[in-house]
Amino acid sequence: MPDLWAGGGGRLTGLGVSQGRAVGPVLRMAGPPALPAPRTVIDPGGEAAAVVKALEAVAADLNRRAAATDGPAAEILEALAMIAEDPMLLEEAERLARDGADAPHALDAAFTRHREALAALGGYLAERAADLDDLKH
Repeated sequence: MPDLWAGGGGRLTGLGVSQGRAVGPVLRMAGPPALPAPRTVIDPGGEAAAVVKALEAVAADLNRRAAATDGPAAEILEALAMIAEDPMLLEEAERLARDGADAPHALDAAFTRHREALAALGGYLAERAADLDDLKH
């Protein structure tokens, strides 16, 4: 990904999308959090339970946020919650945890595998692969 802060004098470069000029503050969002280093798993069942708890917490938070708004924003949040509640995603992450991956790495691998599967299908489903990235990060 190109460095958006590159350029002379701290100037941002990019593609204009409208006529004229605009002035205002620029805020740069932080990148996604780094995945922690893998750790030895002593209790695979506990890691699988942590996977379930994490996905449930994400879905509950998204549903809570969706209920607090309306229109397209609510629809997007509800759709993301449905992805977090996907039983196939949960099943894959739990299996990886039970096979010895710690919860963060089990979730990361499950999201990656589901993203690859959606991208391979093409069309609308391939477009949904980016939604997995949003949830993962």
